[in-house]
Amino acid sequence: MSSLRVAPQLLTPDQVAERMGVSRSTVHNLISTGQLAAVDIRSSGTRPRLRVTEDDLAAFVAARALPSVRDEVTRRRKAAQA
Repeated sequence: MSSLRVAPQLLTPDQVAERMGVSRSTVHNLISTGQLAAVDIRSSGTRPRLRVTEDDLAAFVAARALPSVRDEVTRRRKAAQA
């Protein structure tokens, strides 16, 4: 039985910027500081061709997700009742 491997969806910095609602330079800064994982797909030359996987973008967003206001209000109410 052969197993098929599906290549991850690779996004350009422009696509990532559009999805996040930030500038391309912000995406490049996040990549260069190691906050957002990326791969370099260049085959030759010196200019990097950066791409971000859908999974890495999702992980980046999830790691920075804030609890909802409703969750915070509920937590405070429970703490006040205790």
